Amino acid sequence: MIFLYAAGDADPLEAQERHVRLTQKLLWALQTRTSKGICYEIDTRLRPSGNQGLLVTSFDSYVAYHHTRAELWERQAMLRARPVVGSRALAEQFAALRLEVLHRTLPADAAAEIHRLR
Repeated sequence: MIFLYAAGDADPLEAQERHVRLTQKLLWALQTRTSKGICYEIDTRLRPSGNQGLLVTSFDSYVAYHHTRAELWERQAMLRARPVVGSRALAEQFAALRLEVLHRTLPADAAAEIHRLR
C-alpha cells in the first residue's frame, strides 16, 4: 500500500506531518488484532524509498520519483495500482500518472529484467 497526498497551498512540512499522523492512525485501525487475528495485514514496503522511506509521499514527489528513479518492478506494480480512498481530483491525477508510466517505451533489457525478478 502506498499513501499519497496533495499538499496544495499548505506548508510542505506541516502537510507531511499531518498526513503521516493520519496514516499511522489508519494503519493502526486496519491492523487491529481481534480474537480472530489481525483485521488486515498491510505491507507498506513498496513506497518510493522502501521500508526506510517516509510513510506518506506528496503526489508531486511521487511523480518526480517515477520520472527519475523508479525501477522496472515499480512500473510493473502500476499495472495493478488503484486509488482506494481520497479526493476524486487526486485519484484522477494518479490515474493519469499511471497511464503515462505504463505507456512509456520499455527499456531494451526489460524482458530479461522481468525474468530475473520472477
